[in-house]
Amino acid sequence: PQRPASLSDAFSSLINLKGKNMIRVPEFKAGSWAKYSLPLSYGRLDFIANFSWIDRVYFSVFERKDQSADPYKRFDLRVSWNPDERWAVSAFVNNVFDEIGLRQVAQYGTTESVGYRRSGTPTDPRLVGLEVRYKIGAR
Repeated sequence: PQRPASLSDAFSSLINLKGKNMIRVPEFKAGSWAKYSLPLSYGRLDFIANFSWIDRVYFSVFERKDQSADPYKRFDLRVSWNPDERWAVSAFVNNVFDEIGLRQVAQYGTTESVGYRRSGTPTDPRLVGLEVRYKIGAR
């Protein structure tokens, strides 16, 4: 958008990219998880927490803010009851704080003629669920 093809060609205003970050790769990314198991008279109860943080991601080598995604975090919780090796019953909340981030931006084919259209892929919203598993053949 800063250099429309109708006004200039690609070689008339070169930009030095030395020292710029790789596109679609955050400079910093962190994650941690914790698990606590509580033995019960009939099986065990597992408490699991997962946290991740993603730094700003650029979708262009020019590192422009309008072609980037803001940093975001995600926090997931799960509690599972395992009465034996065959059965597991879990309740979970993914993305507890319902923070929506931008995972991907597709800008291939974005030109002046289509108004530099881009499309993005957001992270998943909060999801609350119950899961029941049974392993066939387990003892």
